[in-house]
Amino acid sequence: MDIASKNGSRLGMTERQRHLAVDDTRTQHVRLSFAMHRLESCLGHAAPGRLDAWCEEVLTSLDLFISAMRESQEGVVNHQGLIEDIKTNSPRFLHRIEELANQFRGLLEQSVSLQKEISQIKSGSHTDFADLRQRLGWLLTAVKHQQAKEVDLVFEALNIDIGVGD
Repeated sequence: MDIASKNGSRLGMTERQRHLAVDDTRTQHVRLSFAMHRLESCLGHAAPGRLDAWCEEVLTSLDLFISAMRESQEGVVNHQGLIEDIKTNSPRFLHRIEELANQFRGLLEQSVSLQKEISQIKSGSHTDFADLRQRLGWLLTAVKHQQAKEVDLVFEALNIDIGVGD
């Protein structure tokens, strides 16, 4: 969705483009929510005595989660969608958008770091499953909080509710 340009100044999205962007944003939120629910479910599975299976389940779900996070980030980085429309039409939100982007980037980095840590766990190693579950649970909570802040920003700037239920 390119934003039209006239005499070097950027115009906002057309109504149709905005509807498509809202649908795309909702879809990204649904994908990320699905990945989060799947990861959360895996964390509740038994780990002791089945370390390899548990790690594989968690890593598969974490891969899906990280992929969904990158997809969400890509829409913003590629200057598409609602966030770009807000940047163009409501520059007073630029600071909050940048802050949210930095926080999201940090959460993505933490996700990748946990993924690497879990992938290095070997059978027979002493693993603190409770600690891993807690750290992954904190990460999921932080991403939910991040999504809520993004939804609030979009609603405040455009009066459009993009929220999706848990």
